[in-house]
Amino acid sequence: MIGRTTVNTVRQISINALSLLIVAALLHGISGCDPWPWTNPLDPDRCSSPCSGELICYEGECVKPSDGGAPDGGSADLSDGPAPLSDSLVDAMPPDAKTDLVSVDLFSGDTLEMDTSSDLIPADTSVDSIPDDATVDSVPDDATVDSVPTDATVDSVPDDATVDSVPPSTPWSFEPTNPILKKTGTTFEQAGVGSPVVIKDGSVYKMWYVGSTTNDVGAIGYATSTDGILWTRPSASPVLTVGSNGDIDEKGISPTTVILDEGTYKMWYLGEDVFGGFNAAYATSPDGIVWTKYGNGVIVLFHGAPGDWDETAAVFQGVTKDVSGYSATYLGGNSVGTLGFGWATSTDGISWVKAPNNPVHLFPSNLVSVGRGTLFKVGSTYHHYYPINRALPSQTGVYSATSTDGIVWVEDAGNPVVPLVDFSPWEPTVLKSISVLQDGPTTLKMWFGGKDPLSTNSAIGLATHP
Repeated sequence: MIGRTTVNTVRQISINALSLLIVAALLHGISGCDPWPWTNPLDPDRCSSPCSGELICYEGECVKPSDGGAPDGGSADLSDGPAPLSDSLVDAMPPDAKTDLVSVDLFSGDTLEMDTSSDLIPADTSVDSIPDDATVDSVPDDATVDSVPTDATVDSVPDDATVDSVPPSTPWSFEPTNPILKKTGTTFEQAGVGSPVVIKDGSVYKMWYVGSTTNDVGAIGYATSTDGILWTRPSASPVLTVGSNGDIDEKGISPTTVILDEGTYKMWYLGEDVFGGFNAAYATSPDGIVWTKYGNGVIVLFHGAPGDWDETAAVFQGVTKDVSGYSATYLGGNSVGTLGFGWATSTDGISWVKAPNNPVHLFPSNLVSVGRGTLFKVGSTYHHYYPINRALPSQTGVYSATSTDGIVWVEDAGNPVVPLVDFSPWEPTVLKSISVLQDGPTTLKMWFGGKDPLSTNSAIGLATHP
C-alpha cells in the first residue's frame, strides 16, 4: 500500500519514467472537462498532423490508398512479416477499392496476417452465380469472414458495389434534446461538463461527471434523473475534488467507474499528479454524494515493472463485479509505443492481480487515441464498449467486444457500432468518454462527452439502442 507519507518515493519513480511516459500526451488534460482520449506520441509511424480527404497515414506520411499504401506510389513491403494494419488493408484491395468496405477483427490479440494477393474470393465464383434478385436479406445475420471461401476473387464482386451494399447494424438514436447536461453558473462547472459515468439504482439514473472552471480546474459533480434525459443536481457543489499538494490527484480528478455494491457506492477514478502522471485510485460513499478516498488518496493499480508492456501506464477502463469478485479492463502502455488493454481481477476492489497473459488486446499502428469506455457483465458474458480514434474517419467510433473470460475477446463484426459521423456536430473529430448502460433486456443507453453544438463548451449527450 502506498500512502501520502511515501508519495515522494512514488513521485521519484514517476520522474525517472517521465521521459518514457507515452500517455502523458493527452489531447485534453484531466484538469479540463474530459481527460480522455489517450494517445501515443512515440509511434514513429504516426503523422504529425491529421490526414485530410481520402489520404491515410503510412510511415509518418499522408498518402493515397491508390498509391499502394506507400509513399511515391510504391507498395508496402511484407517480406519481413505482417505489415501494420493500415498497410495490410491497402495492399489487400484493388487500387480503386474503398477502405470503408473492409472490416478486420482487431480484438483477437493476435498479430494481423492477411493474404495480400487479391485471391480473397473463390476463383470459381462469378457474378453469374449470384441471383439477379439477390438482396441484402440473402446474407445471414450471423455471417462471418470464415463463411467466405479462401480462394475467392475480387471478380465476384459487382463493379457497382458500394458501402450501401453492406447492411448496417441497427443504428443508435441520438436524443433530439441533446445536450442533456451542460454547464451551469456554479463555480466548479462554469466552463463545461464531460466524462460521464452513469448507473441505474432502481428507477433512478445517477450520474457522476467532471466539471471545470474557467481556470481549467476540474472536480466531480453529481446529478440524478428518472428518464436519463432530464437531470437534477442535488447540490451546486462538487462531490469529489482534487487532492492537496503532493497527492496523486493534486492536479486533476475524473471518474472511471461507479457501482452500487451491497449499499455502498464504489468509485474507481483517475487522478493526475503534479508531475503529469496518471494514477488509478478508489473511493467509497454511503449515498453517492459524500465520498471518502481510500487511504486518503493512494494508487490501487500500479504500472508494470521496467520492460513490461504497461511499464508507463495502467489506468482503469471499466470495473464490474460478480460472485467471483471484481474484474477490470485497463489501458496500458510502454516506452516503445505499445498501447493496449489489460485484464485484472480483485477480491476487494483495492488489491488487483493482472492477468499473466496481458495484454489481452494490442492496438494497431494506425490508432490515434483511445477514449474511456465501459465494462459490464450480462449472464456469463463481459461487454466492453470503448471509443477509438483512428487515421481513417470511417474506422473511428465506438467499438464493442465480448468475452466469457476477460482474456479472449471477440470484436463486434459491425464495428464501429457507433460511427464517428453519427456524433456530428457533437465531436466531428475526436471521441473522448462514454458510459454505456444496459437498461432492460434489449435496450442500451450511452451517455457521452462532447462539444455543445450551440457553444464552444463541453456538454453531455445521450444515445439509445435500438
